[in-house]
Amino acid sequence: MKSLALIFTLIILTCLGVPALAQGGDTTIEYGQSVTGEITNQAFEVPYVFQGAAGDIIVAEMSAVEVLGDLSMPSIILLDTDFNMLSSVYGFNSAVLAAKLPADGTYNLLATRNNGRAGDSVGEYTLSLLKPQVLVADEAVSSSLTNETVDYFVIEAEGPFSLHYEKQTGNFYPATTIHVISDGELDEAAALQGEELSSGVLGLEGKSDSYIVTVGEALWDFNFFTVSAEYTLTLTP
Repeated sequence: MKSLALIFTLIILTCLGVPALAQGGDTTIEYGQSVTGEITNQAFEVPYVFQGAAGDIIVAEMSAVEVLGDLSMPSIILLDTDFNMLSSVYGFNSAVLAAKLPADGTYNLLATRNNGRAGDSVGEYTLSLLKPQVLVADEAVSSSLTNETVDYFVIEAEGPFSLHYEKQTGNFYPATTIHVISDGELDEAAALQGEELSSGVLGLEGKSDSYIVTVGEALWDFNFFTVSAEYTLTLTP
């Protein structure tokens, strides 16, 4: 009877569109780790678990292995310890989810596709879980990247602040963007970009208590071969 009840429950959850998760067999993912997997019509939700602490600001990236392949609409769903949905995002060829965790505990990530069971995106993916470095006031941070990667940083604001960007070397001119987190999405608050940008300052009023900074290729900046740059960021209250 218990088996019949479980099957009946799973059928109801599926009909309601609620993810049915295999709590004992989920793959563990840690901050700074990348994993690969595959979305199919039979396995269109792949569950992962990670340990988080209250106040952690996280970024999850999901990208199709084949840029022009059949996984055209990847999606990420974040669930809390009790499997309540905290946020859900999707995108074309890639998806980025950002969140500030509300409590200590085990969290669940679902690597999936837009529209779930009703979707038609299939293919291999890479999923990365990041806990970006927090920028400290008046301490310059140096980094390097290519047009194939994105750097993430966190600003914990207590009022107005400025962020100074300075390119050091390289043939890549990345955009520097400050975002607020809104329902798992990164909403642009301010940005610096340009074909010959070597330095600049972004000043914000600090209306939010936290921001995410991205440094990476601008949306309409097409590089047909790998280019790189070294740069520094300095936060000033």
